[in-house]
Amino acid sequence: MHPKPPDIAESVRAVVIASGRSVKEVADVIGVSESTARRRLKGELQFTVGEIQLLAQYLDQPVSALMGAQS
Repeated sequence: MHPKPPDIAESVRAVVIASGRSVKEVADVIGVSESTARRRLKGELQFTVGEIQLLAQYLDQPVSALMGAQS
């Protein structure tokens, strides 16, 4: 049996919430509408690698933290 892959949306959402940032801020950083950002954070749409990199830089977090890597 294979381990479940990390839920990237869940990891990003957790970091965004912990940072106190809003959906609007996330949308502005990754260059999408608030609706699209909300859908990405819910896991309805996938984040692109570029969006993860932009958010990691904005949130001052390693990319691995947003990708669900265990520390």
